Amino acid sequence: MGTAQPNAAASRVIHTGSHCVAVVYEHALLGEGIARLVACATGANVYPVWGEDERALASTLASAPCVVIIERGLLLADLDLATVTPSAVVIELSAAGAPSDPVPGRAVGISEIIDIVRRALAG
Repeated sequence: MGTAQPNAAASRVIHTGSHCVAVVYEHALLGEGIARLVACATGANVYPVWGEDERALASTLASAPCVVIIERGLLLADLDLATVTPSAVVIELSAAGAPSDPVPGRAVGISEIIDIVRRALAG
């Protein structure tokens, strides 16, 4: 099963500001779908970024998003999110779409992801 390159609009270079959410993905259906759900539910500026588009990814992370949602296992060449975006809340997703556990021993769904994003946006 291969990974399709996302559309150009999802990979464009952007300058987001600190009140936004970056969704870094390998699989376009997962990343763009979660980005739309979070944007609709929270009203946040949500930017899906294909993880292999180094230029768009660097630009998005350099603008200090308050939340980074990233697909688990995505290899980001020598990128340490704690260093690049130290104040961001990081949510890691499995390829199946279930977030890795922000609360040990328990899986969370999209509604909890939305709640996490809302709390992060509220400061």
